[in-house]
Amino acid sequence: MHITLRQLLGACLGIEPHRVRPVQEPCQLCRGPHGRPVVDGVDGMHLSISHSRDIGLIELATRWLGVDVEAVPSPETVAEIAPLLHPEEEKAVASAAAAEERQLLARVWVRKEACLKGVGIGLAWPLSADSVGAGLEPADDLPGWAIEDVPLPGEYAAAVTYGWELLSG
Repeated sequence: MHITLRQLLGACLGIEPHRVRPVQEPCQLCRGPHGRPVVDGVDGMHLSISHSRDIGLIELATRWLGVDVEAVPSPETVAEIAPLLHPEEEKAVASAAAAEERQLLARVWVRKEACLKGVGIGLAWPLSADSVGAGLEPADDLPGWAIEDVPLPGEYAAAVTYGWELLSG
């Protein structure tokens, strides 16, 4: 994935891939060196990368963004993670039919993680703080952020978020 990322960035920037230097910005919460990835020396170029098993996503933009892809989780993972979500999301997972709850949790998880990656804080932010929506359409009420599902084949879920400010929680 990282070789492909350098090749894409090199093509976009008109430079040799080996000269591309992805770096991490400081974290928005603790200022540690694990925030959003950017290209060293290139203002206004934002990127996000994610992979799960045999599929990967790379997104490039001129604004903050985050992308996440995950395999649909096991029933055990659903039981472990659902109670940590926003109360509306937890309720949606709990009320879903058994055949749908794994896909629903995957959809919520990738939306949420894409947002957290976009902000540059990852899982340091409480999963219960903001709702990304559990329905077929993502939430559209996160100030400063837009969430889009990425259709993928098989047992995967993916989402991309674009934004320009911190989340509320």
